Amino acid sequence: SLKEKIRLRCLTGCWSVLEM
Repeated sequence: SLKEKIRLRCLTGCWSVLEM
């Protein structure tokens, strides 16, 4: 669903910030 895609994008974004 759309909400799942948004949630997945938020998770990957958080990981990108953590890696930095």
